[in-house]
Amino acid sequence: MSLSQPTFDDVWKLIQETNASMRVMSQESDRKLAESSAAFRKEMQEMREMQQKMSDETDKKLKQASESIGRLGNKLGDFVEEMVRPAAVRLFR
Repeated sequence: MSLSQPTFDDVWKLIQETNASMRVMSQESDRKLAESSAAFRKEMQEMREMQQKMSDETDKKLKQASESIGRLGNKLGDFVEEMVRPAAVRLFR
C-alpha cells in the first residue's frame, strides 16, 4: 500500500479551496457582525428612549410631590398664624 506524493498542482488546488472557504466564512462572519451591531444599536436606542420616559415621569411625580408639600406647608402656616394672631394682638396692646 503505497501513498502517492501530492503534486504541486494538488497542493495549489487545496490552498485555493482553503482560501475560497475562508473568504466565504469571513463574509458570513462580517454579515453576522453587521446584523448584531444593528440589533445592538436598535436595542440601545430603545433603552435610551425608555430611560428618558422614566426620567420624565419621575420628574413629573417629584414636581407634584413638591407642590403638595408646599400646599401643606402653606396650610400649616395659615393655621399657626390664626392661632397666634389673637394672642399677639393682646400682647401688643
